[in-house]
Amino acid sequence: MHLARTLRSVPFSGLFPLLLCLAFFALGCEKTQAQVLISGNFQNIPLSEALKSVEQSSGMIISYDPALVRNISVQVSFRNKSPQDAFDLLLKDTPFSADIMSSRYVVLRKKIETPQTPTLITLCGQIQDAATREALAHATIGFTRPGFQTHTDLEGNFTIRAPAPIQKEDQIIVRYLGYKTLYLPAADFLKTPCLQISMSPGNTALMEIVVTDRALEPIDVGKQGAANTQLRPDRAGFVPALGEPDPFRMLQLLPGIASNGDKAGELIVRGGSSDQNLVLWEGIPIYHTGHLFGVVSALNPYVVNRVNIWKGNFGAEQGGRASCMIDMRSEPSALQKTRYSIGLNLLSAYFSIESPLFRKKGGMLFAARGAFSDLIKNKAYQQLFGFATQNSAISNDVKNQQRDSFLRHAIRIIPVSAFNDANFKIYYQPNERTRMELSAYSGSDVLRYRVDYNVPSWQFT
Repeated sequence: MHLARTLRSVPFSGLFPLLLCLAFFALGCEKTQAQVLISGNFQNIPLSEALKSVEQSSGMIISYDPALVRNISVQVSFRNKSPQDAFDLLLKDTPFSADIMSSRYVVLRKKIETPQTPTLITLCGQIQDAATREALAHATIGFTRPGFQTHTDLEGNFTIRAPAPIQKEDQIIVRYLGYKTLYLPAADFLKTPCLQISMSPGNTALMEIVVTDRALEPIDVGKQGAANTQLRPDRAGFVPALGEPDPFRMLQLLPGIASNGDKAGELIVRGGSSDQNLVLWEGIPIYHTGHLFGVVSALNPYVVNRVNIWKGNFGAEQGGRASCMIDMRSEPSALQKTRYSIGLNLLSAYFSIESPLFRKKGGMLFAARGAFSDLIKNKAYQQLFGFATQNSAISNDVKNQQRDSFLRHAIRIIPVSAFNDANFKIYYQPNERTRMELSAYSGSDVLRYRVDYNVPSWQFT
């Protein structure tokens, strides 16, 4: 309010000279700024020193990155030039340009190089088959320099734009599936308006691939229409089960055959039940095909050389079963001397002996296998026994004994399971057409359920 009162008290005749002086001062400043001229004489000196000299002579502030102007020298001379002309001459042979932001501030920037558009010329031609003269549609036409490619139309014609001038090493590349690739000099297309190109079929030698049936060597499916399938474990072995090979596990690889749970010998063939299968060992019916509650095969896999299976359509003489017939045999080879073998796994041990007889016209095979689970109760046997006896009377007795603190100390339940089997075969072959054999098989499974009492003596007073 005091300032307003002061201004009102100043007469208009006093303000007019003051405003006139301010206007003349502003016009004089603009005229001074517009009249800034730059001179310089720089003879092969660093650009950074030339810029500092311009700043000192003109009073302008130049902003730039010292690292960019390092190792750059200028050689130029000019006199009384405007800032724009002076900087254009100073930076003419450098990769920089000057942006004059105001009368005092200048910013140096790197020049933005605009790529030059190459001059293109048009090359054309027609692709056809060398033998039939038929046009080849959709052939690929390329140029040695990248970025130039086209395809032929339905009539085999093409047009490609190539950069000029055409060099001696420039080529037109023609590709078509099944034909030899052509590399043609691009200069030839300048001599003829539209060059006709003939392509010949090409033969490509592929890498040889040999397909064998080695994976199916142990399995012989027989001829077409045959009902039986033959397995030869001597060629590839059996599929292992619980530490030793198992012929019944091998049969599960065939189509239409599955197992009933973990019991390998209880096969389900084409929907039938396991009691509808007939299992033979050298013609001897095997009624119990598994040891140790069906987990281990009842037939010694180390003496089985051939397995034949009929999934139906077997002879009436093998009647009594409706699902399949499995015939396992041992075929000892002609021996020159006696041969022994012995083995051990997690549950059992086995040995076998083969010896030539009858002046090497025959032979003898004896093999035996027995479990040592009744002597050594390893962890594998304990878990297997517990799995096999679950939901049984043995399992219930153990649970009842564990619930009662008195019975837990008074009695001890010791169930033990063991098995053994033996194979014997003797044969005589006097000639190629005559062969006599005698085979025997024996197998047994034992389950001993023993209860030890440890009742403490009681004294009553």
